[in-house]
Amino acid sequence: MKVLRNTDSWRALLEIGRQGSVGAAAGRLGLDTTALSRLIRQMEKELGFELLDRTRKPAVLSARARLLVPYAREFLRAGEQLLQAARSEGRSGAECSRRLRISIPTNAGRTVFYSFLMRFENTHPGLRLEICADVGSRGLLEGRADIAFLGYMPEDPSIGTLPAAPSVTMLLASRGYVAGHGAPARIEELSGRTVLLRSSSNPSFSMRLEKGLRTYYLAPGQDCRQGDAVFCREALLAGRGIAVDVALGMVEEELSRGEVVPVLPGWHREPWRNCIAFRAADAADPLFGELSRLLRQVCDETETSLWQHWYRHFGIPLADVRLPAR
Repeated sequence: MKVLRNTDSWRALLEIGRQGSVGAAAGRLGLDTTALSRLIRQMEKELGFELLDRTRKPAVLSARARLLVPYAREFLRAGEQLLQAARSEGRSGAECSRRLRISIPTNAGRTVFYSFLMRFENTHPGLRLEICADVGSRGLLEGRADIAFLGYMPEDPSIGTLPAAPSVTMLLASRGYVAGHGAPARIEELSGRTVLLRSSSNPSFSMRLEKGLRTYYLAPGQDCRQGDAVFCREALLAGRGIAVDVALGMVEEELSRGEVVPVLPGWHREPWRNCIAFRAADAADPLFGELSRLLRQVCDETETSLWQHWYRHFGIPLADVRLPAR
């Protein structure tokens, strides 16, 4: 069971699911395609069933492999937590010469950022990094965070920014909602449905929907339930309406299990801009510059692979999305 006990094996499986092929996953992981294929076959031998559907070209995760996806994520998350605890104990007596706080949005997955930050910390002796939740540009200026991943571009000149890849959504509903209310067949039918929408106080708020060159605006009188990211996710799962701007990373497990599905495929809220932000006064600090650039790289890779994976998964053309210029 040596291969199955290795977190890298399950990380590779998840990456194949994300990228939609062994070749693309190998590229992201920095592996040779043949080596990754060999690893998957070793896993299949130990498990006793196939993880890839090789009747498809390129091969994709089999139905049985998709059932393992949420458990694989939990396995990796537990491994990261164990590693954090072990490192903390090992460094408990070490001197901490500098501490930086990194703000990550509530609707962004923590695992990939946590892994990156721990690796960065290990290459900078004496540095301690902390993750906090979505303090926004105001919290950045107030000193509650030193670097922030923001889902909008702040206009304050005292904040420096590195534009990052935008976030892309889908219109989503729970299986229960579709079973009880049916799915709208045309975008115009959305006016008769309850939509779940982030609060208008959110800096990236928008009522504009897009599909390729087509646009549609939610009417001011639209039946709408508004709240923060967590509220919208819970309302979506409870079948309270059609979610317009729930980040895909918040419902990956539900998407993989078929509990949440796209409606009006191809329609999505206009992509919102992301950036890595810091106080302009810190722009000359080499550590801030290095960390900000690497965080942007992580954001670019994570956001792009996330939405493209789920669009491919549901057979939605990537050309339905027009990305804003940075």
